[in-house]
Amino acid sequence: MFKQAAIYNFKTFKKLENIQFDKITLIGGKNNSGKSSLLESLFFYLDRTNPNILNRSLSLRGMPDPLVYTFPMGSIGSPMGSPFFCDFDTSKEISIEVSEEVSKDTISGRLTLEYQKGYFPLQQTIMTIPYSSPIHYTASDEFGALSIKHTFGDNADFQARWIFNEKGLNYQPIMDTSVLSKPYFIFISRNISDAFDAERLGLLDVAGEQDVILDLLRVFEPKLKRLLLVQVGPQSVIHAVIENKKAVPLYLMGDGFCRCLSIILVLATFKNGILLLDEIENGVHYSIQNSLWQAIIKAVAKFNCQLIATTHSFEMISAFSKSAAHEGFKDVSYTRLEKEKDSHRAYYFPLDDLSDTLSYEMELR
Repeated sequence: MFKQAAIYNFKTFKKLENIQFDKITLIGGKNNSGKSSLLESLFFYLDRTNPNILNRSLSLRGMPDPLVYTFPMGSIGSPMGSPFFCDFDTSKEISIEVSEEVSKDTISGRLTLEYQKGYFPLQQTIMTIPYSSPIHYTASDEFGALSIKHTFGDNADFQARWIFNEKGLNYQPIMDTSVLSKPYFIFISRNISDAFDAERLGLLDVAGEQDVILDLLRVFEPKLKRLLLVQVGPQSVIHAVIENKKAVPLYLMGDGFCRCLSIILVLATFKNGILLLDEIENGVHYSIQNSLWQAIIKAVAKFNCQLIATTHSFEMISAFSKSAAHEGFKDVSYTRLEKEKDSHRAYYFPLDDLSDTLSYEMELR
């Protein structure tokens, strides 16, 4: 479980320090305060050994061709990979520093990403990701490489580089003795796909564990009896069996129920893992936000997961505070991000402080 983090030169952050996390952490702040970038930095840290992490990270923002986007931008002359660096300044390395709780011990890790000029041989390349659309470059364009390195204390356990050339992105591992024990999942802004929900439910059915999530979902629909996977054409569609009614396709159950089901399915099938969730309020009417949080809090406790989510909604923050207090779940907090000149600052509110602040109707978003 993440306990603390500090981020330097990553996307919108020149410097963000002393970020504290609990079992459930809700992140708020104004537009462009760095809420999504914070989640993306944690995702980058978790997914660091994936050769395709550069593409995956940029895809979270919905870029149609993220790999091409990392190419030098014409007359601007930005080096390869510059969208990951604050202000596109590749002269300073990216550093993501994290403290994690593992088996009651706290361990500290540091992930760095550095742009390197020059030519790099491709002999040990294990994967090349081609550009999906043509790129335009001149003899003066410098391709270079991005070097990624992870250390625990003074000991490096992972190092690799991506070498750019006119054909694509070439991944070259250097060393890997890391052990990534925590499963994780992230979905940014948009709702998760119906196909993924169906896959997660299928895994629970195979394990005989569907009953585990039904009680959580009955917060929304007390008469829910069962969830079924029904083959409709080429895909499986989740149906809900309601007492004294026929099976109802999930999309007729309402956005709030579907959103809650997606979150709970992820928590139930990534036990002991970490869920990073952007804009948790998407598709959820304010009138059912208390029910949503009650179900999520119970799921986090039941499946021993960590949830780090962002929001723009004051109603969602209030529902979060009230539901945590109602459930007697103290391992929660709210963090407000603020941009201050050339740096960002994180203001931390444990549950009691959050409740007090809300009672005075102070602005927290």
